[in-house]
Amino acid sequence: RAIIQLRPQFKVRELLYGLPDYALDKPVKLDLSFAEDKVLFVAIGTIEWRKGTDILCKAISLAQTRALEDAIFLFVGRNQDDKLFDGLCSLIEAFPGQVQYREQLNRAEIKTLIRRADCMVCASRDDPMPTCLTEGFIFGKPAIVSEHTGTSAFVRQWKCGAVYENDDPAALANCLEHFIEQPEQLVQMGRR
Repeated sequence: RAIIQLRPQFKVRELLYGLPDYALDKPVKLDLSFAEDKVLFVAIGTIEWRKGTDILCKAISLAQTRALEDAIFLFVGRNQDDKLFDGLCSLIEAFPGQVQYREQLNRAEIKTLIRRADCMVCASRDDPMPTCLTEGFIFGKPAIVSEHTGTSAFVRQWKCGAVYENDDPAALANCLEHFIEQPEQLVQMGRR
């Protein structure tokens, strides 16, 4: 969309990167026992303003407590903003059974995590094509994304997740609650 605005005659047809289809790769050992029998939402990316860490944290705090009991939110990424990281730590303290954080995982562990995830979440304020969402699609995982991700065009088209607008934590909270309360939709969307 950005290229077409500046160069309307330019034909945009291919992604600028590709990923191998590693869905059949053997998973590595990764302790995810904390997420057993819960809907696992995974957000991978540095803890910073551009990645919308604060939006996702606020959305989790706005979600219905009853719904949160059936979910786990796992943030993975290095801290790039102490204020936002403090907000994430406060959220972990408020919801110790539902919110988890891992600073860093290696590539094999990331693949294992995504394989186990029920839904990928990307709250970015600006993210042309988040690799973690493409990886999620490789493993058939639906996504909840902001309208500011390049992936949002695919999510609408494929009906494989949800798009929320205006960096609105309440709208994101509604998406989270919907999928927690209707986890069978996540499986159907993942197939698409």
